[in-house]
Amino acid sequence: MRALRPDERLVCNWLSDYEAILKEQAIRLLHEKPRGTAEKIIRGLNKEHRLAYLSHGLYIGADSQCKPDWKVISAIWVLLRFIDKIEPVHHRRGNYPAQVFFLKEGIGYEILVISQGDEYCTRLLKPQENQKYILVVPDLQTAKRIWLPEAPCLFAVLHTIEGEDAPEIKFYTPEMIKNGK
Repeated sequence: MRALRPDERLVCNWLSDYEAILKEQAIRLLHEKPRGTAEKIIRGLNKEHRLAYLSHGLYIGADSQCKPDWKVISAIWVLLRFIDKIEPVHHRRGNYPAQVFFLKEGIGYEILVISQGDEYCTRLLKPQENQKYILVVPDLQTAKRIWLPEAPCLFAVLHTIEGEDAPEIKFYTPEMIKNGK
Protein backbone atom coordinates (compact mmCIF):
# COMPACT_ATOMS: atom_id res chain seq x y z
CA MET A 1 0.00 0.00 0.00
CA ARG A 2 1.40 3.41 -0.95
CA ALA A 3 2.11 6.14 1.58
CA LEU A 4 -0.62 8.73 2.02
CA ARG A 5 -0.18 12.28 0.80
CA PRO A 6 -0.69 15.01 3.44
CA ASP A 7 -4.28 15.84 2.40
CA GLU A 8 -5.21 12.15 2.33
CA ARG A 9 -3.69 11.71 5.79
CA LEU A 10 -5.82 14.61 7.06
CA VAL A 11 -9.03 12.99 5.81
CA CYS A 12 -8.08 9.65 7.36
CA ASN A 13 -7.24 11.34 10.67
CA TRP A 14 -10.57 13.19 10.68
CA LEU A 15 -12.43 9.96 10.02
CA SER A 16 -10.53 8.14 12.76
CA ASP A 17 -11.67 10.92 15.14
CA TYR A 18 -15.21 11.56 13.92
CA GLU A 19 -15.88 8.03 12.55
CA ALA A 20 -18.44 9.10 9.94
CA ILE A 21 -19.20 12.51 8.45
CA LEU A 22 -21.12 13.81 5.49
CA LYS A 23 -19.12 13.63 2.29
CA GLU A 24 -19.98 17.32 1.77
CA GLN A 25 -18.42 18.12 5.15
CA ALA A 26 -15.18 16.34 4.20
CA ILE A 27 -15.02 18.35 0.98
CA ARG A 28 -15.53 21.58 2.95
CA LEU A 29 -12.95 20.57 5.56
CA LEU A 30 -10.48 20.48 2.65
CA HIS A 31 -11.40 24.13 2.00
CA GLU A 32 -7.94 25.07 0.76
CA LYS A 33 -8.35 22.70 -2.17
CA PRO A 34 -10.59 23.30 -5.19
CA ARG A 35 -13.82 21.31 -4.87
CA GLY A 36 -12.86 18.94 -7.71
CA THR A 37 -9.52 18.16 -6.08
CA ALA A 38 -11.19 17.48 -2.72
CA GLU A 39 -13.68 15.13 -4.39
CA LYS A 40 -10.80 13.36 -6.15
CA ILE A 41 -8.97 12.89 -2.82
CA ILE A 42 -12.06 11.23 -1.32
CA ARG A 43 -12.67 9.03 -4.39
CA GLY A 44 -9.01 7.93 -4.32
CA LEU A 45 -9.16 7.02 -0.63
CA ASN A 46 -12.31 4.99 -1.26
CA LYS A 47 -10.72 3.24 -4.22
CA GLU A 48 -7.77 2.28 -2.01
CA HIS A 49 -10.15 1.09 0.76
CA ARG A 50 -8.88 3.76 3.16
CA LEU A 51 -12.45 4.95 3.73
CA ALA A 52 -15.95 3.69 2.98
CA TYR A 53 -18.98 5.30 1.45
CA LEU A 54 -22.03 5.01 3.70
CA SER A 55 -25.73 5.63 2.95
CA HIS A 56 -25.26 5.57 -0.83
CA GLY A 57 -22.27 7.92 -0.71
CA LEU A 58 -23.93 10.62 1.37
CA TYR A 59 -21.56 9.89 4.29
CA ILE A 60 -17.99 8.66 4.44
CA GLY A 61 -16.55 6.67 7.30
CA ALA A 62 -13.36 5.09 8.53
CA ASP A 63 -14.90 1.73 7.52
CA SER A 64 -18.24 0.31 6.40
CA GLN A 65 -19.32 -0.42 10.01
CA CYS A 66 -19.24 3.25 11.11
CA LYS A 67 -22.53 4.87 12.00
CA PRO A 68 -23.03 8.63 11.57
CA ASP A 69 -23.75 10.45 14.84
CA TRP A 70 -26.11 13.38 14.24
CA LYS A 71 -24.55 15.32 17.11
CA VAL A 72 -21.08 15.07 15.56
CA ILE A 73 -22.51 15.97 12.14
CA SER A 74 -24.20 19.06 13.65
CA ALA A 75 -21.02 20.08 15.49
CA ILE A 76 -18.99 19.80 12.30
CA TRP A 77 -21.39 22.17 10.52
CA VAL A 78 -20.63 24.70 13.26
CA LEU A 79 -16.89 23.98 13.01
CA LEU A 80 -17.05 24.70 9.29
CA ARG A 81 -18.15 28.27 10.00
CA PHE A 82 -14.66 28.85 11.47
CA ILE A 83 -12.64 26.54 9.22
CA ASP A 84 -10.77 29.26 7.33
CA LYS A 85 -9.32 30.47 10.67
CA ILE A 86 -8.24 27.01 11.86
CA GLU A 87 -5.24 24.91 10.89
CA PRO A 88 -6.39 21.59 9.36
CA VAL A 89 -4.83 19.65 12.26
CA HIS A 90 -6.32 21.87 14.99
CA HIS A 91 -9.67 20.15 15.32
CA ARG A 92 -10.65 16.74 16.63
CA ARG A 93 -13.36 14.82 18.44
CA GLY A 94 -14.14 16.51 21.75
CA ASN A 95 -14.08 14.94 25.18
CA TYR A 96 -17.52 14.01 26.50
CA PRO A 97 -19.91 15.78 26.58
CA ALA A 98 -18.47 17.88 23.71
CA GLN A 99 -18.56 16.55 20.17
CA VAL A 100 -15.77 18.67 18.64
CA PHE A 101 -12.76 20.57 19.97
CA PHE A 102 -10.80 23.10 17.95
CA LEU A 103 -8.07 25.70 18.42
CA LYS A 104 -8.50 29.15 16.94
CA GLU A 105 -5.98 31.90 17.58
CA GLY A 106 -4.62 30.15 20.69
CA ILE A 107 -8.06 29.65 22.27
CA GLY A 108 -9.69 26.25 22.70
CA TYR A 109 -13.34 25.87 21.68
CA GLU A 110 -15.60 22.99 22.51
CA ILE A 111 -18.75 22.45 20.50
CA LEU A 112 -21.48 20.72 22.48
CA VAL A 113 -24.74 19.69 20.80
CA ILE A 114 -27.59 19.70 23.29
CA SER A 115 -30.94 18.12 22.48
CA GLN A 116 -34.13 18.76 24.42
CA GLY A 117 -33.90 16.88 27.69
CA ASP A 118 -30.08 16.96 27.72
CA GLU A 119 -29.74 20.49 29.11
CA TYR A 120 -27.94 19.05 32.17
CA CYS A 121 -24.88 18.11 30.06
CA THR A 122 -23.31 21.52 30.53
CA ARG A 123 -22.82 20.67 34.21
CA LEU A 124 -20.25 18.09 33.10
CA LEU A 125 -18.03 20.72 31.48
CA LYS A 126 -14.76 21.61 33.19
CA PRO A 127 -13.89 25.14 32.06
CA GLN A 128 -10.24 25.98 31.73
CA GLU A 129 -8.38 29.18 31.06
CA ASN A 130 -8.47 30.21 27.39
CA GLN A 131 -11.45 27.97 26.64
CA LYS A 132 -14.81 28.85 25.15
CA TYR A 133 -17.97 26.89 24.45
CA ILE A 134 -20.34 26.84 21.53
CA LEU A 135 -23.61 25.25 22.63
CA VAL A 136 -25.69 23.99 19.71
CA VAL A 137 -29.37 23.93 20.66
CA PRO A 138 -32.53 23.03 18.73
CA ASP A 139 -34.23 26.32 19.62
CA LEU A 140 -33.97 29.37 21.83
CA GLN A 141 -36.37 27.93 24.42
CA THR A 142 -33.91 25.10 25.08
CA ALA A 143 -31.11 27.66 25.41
CA LYS A 144 -33.03 29.42 28.19
CA ARG A 145 -33.06 26.21 30.30
CA ILE A 146 -29.31 25.56 30.10
CA TRP A 147 -26.97 26.12 33.01
CA LEU A 148 -23.93 28.00 31.73
CA PRO A 149 -20.40 27.19 32.89
CA GLU A 150 -18.06 29.88 34.21
CA ALA A 151 -16.59 30.42 30.76
CA PRO A 152 -17.47 32.39 27.64
CA CYS A 153 -20.34 30.73 25.79
CA LEU A 154 -22.10 31.21 22.50
CA PHE A 155 -25.30 29.50 21.38
CA ALA A 156 -25.82 28.20 17.85
CA VAL A 157 -29.08 27.15 16.22
CA LEU A 158 -29.00 25.19 12.94
CA HIS A 159 -31.81 25.71 10.43
CA THR A 160 -32.15 23.31 7.54
CA ILE A 161 -32.89 25.04 4.27
CA GLU A 162 -34.54 22.94 1.59
CA GLY A 163 -32.32 22.50 -1.42
CA GLU A 164 -29.15 23.54 0.41
CA ASP A 165 -26.26 21.21 1.31
CA ALA A 166 -25.47 23.02 4.56
CA PRO A 167 -27.77 24.34 7.27
CA GLU A 168 -28.00 28.02 8.06
CA ILE A 169 -26.42 28.71 11.46
CA LYS A 170 -27.42 31.59 13.67
CA PHE A 171 -25.34 32.52 16.71
CA TYR A 172 -26.64 34.08 19.92
CA THR A 173 -24.92 35.36 23.03
CA PRO A 174 -26.32 34.42 26.45
CA GLU A 175 -27.40 38.07 26.81
CA MET A 176 -29.42 37.84 23.59
CA ILE A 177 -31.14 34.70 24.86
CA LYS A 178 -31.84 36.25 28.25
CA ASN A 179 -33.28 39.40 26.67
CA GLY A 180 -35.31 37.43 24.11
CA LYS A 181 -33.56 38.78 21.01
